[in-house]
Amino acid sequence: MGKIVGRTKEDLATLPRWASDRIKRLEQEVEHLQSLLAVTPPEKTNVTIIDYVDNVERGLSPNARVRFRIGRTQIEVGIPYKGDGTMLDVRSLDGRLVVEPQVSNVIGIRVQR
Repeated sequence: MGKIVGRTKEDLATLPRWASDRIKRLEQEVEHLQSLLAVTPPEKTNVTIIDYVDNVERGLSPNARVRFRIGRTQIEVGIPYKGDGTMLDVRSLDGRLVVEPQVSNVIGIRVQR
């Protein structure tokens, strides 16, 4: 059972059983964590993140919620679980929401304690 890592060939069979078992568990853990970081293609979800610095659009799992920390407060945004998916749900986790119109197609939202 040889495995090539870099330029060397490692044979896990030569290791003590506890060490090879530990390596296998760590490899499974890495695989699991990488799957959690995997992003959904933007065309297959209704929640995307747009990184204007890198000019990249990344999809989150469908119906995911996004939480923003603004100072000591938190605002959570998502699409309601029940409903027809045509409305955005914005909730404060720490106080009252204050909506402030900015221009005709932009609002500001802050939390008032």
